[in-house]
Amino acid sequence: MILYVRTGALGDFCITLPVLEALFATGERVDVMCQPRFEVLVREVGTPGRVWDAGGVESLWLFGGGGEHRGGDVPHRYSVGVGFSAAHAAALRACGIPDVRAVEARPALGVSAVDHFRSVWPRVARRGPRAPAAGPVVIAPGASAERRCWPMERWRAVADGLATAGREVRWIGGPLEPWATDRPDLAGLRALARACGAWLGADSGPAHLAAWAGAPVGIVARPESNAWAPEGARVFGWEAEPAGVVEWAIAAGTPSP
Repeated sequence: MILYVRTGALGDFCITLPVLEALFATGERVDVMCQPRFEVLVREVGTPGRVWDAGGVESLWLFGGGGEHRGGDVPHRYSVGVGFSAAHAAALRACGIPDVRAVEARPALGVSAVDHFRSVWPRVARRGPRAPAAGPVVIAPGASAERRCWPMERWRAVADGLATAGREVRWIGGPLEPWATDRPDLAGLRALARACGAWLGADSGPAHLAAWAGAPVGIVARPESNAWAPEGARVFGWEAEPAGVVEWAIAAGTPSP
């Protein structure tokens, strides 16, 4: 039985969803410890034995119980633990799990986060992008840090260029982001990513989710964010011209004849 522990924000979780998918493919029972809101994504790639609340009392119960819990009268012990930080590795070993697979919380200089985190389980299949779709172009300019947000006037220029080309634009954001015309939950983000022509935005959790769902993703990022780019994303430099972003999005979202 395998215990997969993944804390952190949406982008962190999405980067390693292919690892979780590979664990389910082993045929072993997989229990998952994560934020409860990510359970909908867990169930996209497999059916867990149970989902532990990484931020609640359940995590203390698990780590305080020697790696065991009782489901009815049946004791369970994990044979493999998978984690993504030195702290998780230490906790999993303290539980008595004999085979702990873990990596550091941050990649080494010059190593992409995608390659770093997925090295914890080498049998992870690479996902190719889905076929181009004729859906709207999503613009999701927000990020948790203001420094990662391209100026809004540039995104508006991108939206104007797409509209001139006849492309529908959907502005995606959170409850405190006034530009948003849509504020979907995780299931809604996933559905939109699967149907959109292209996904544009910052280095953010929604961009990672869109890449995992197979959307063509283009982000505008400062150089220090390059290692954390979503898998397969087209990364535009901070001084990129809006016209170039528009050109890429139109080409990415144009189905083959």
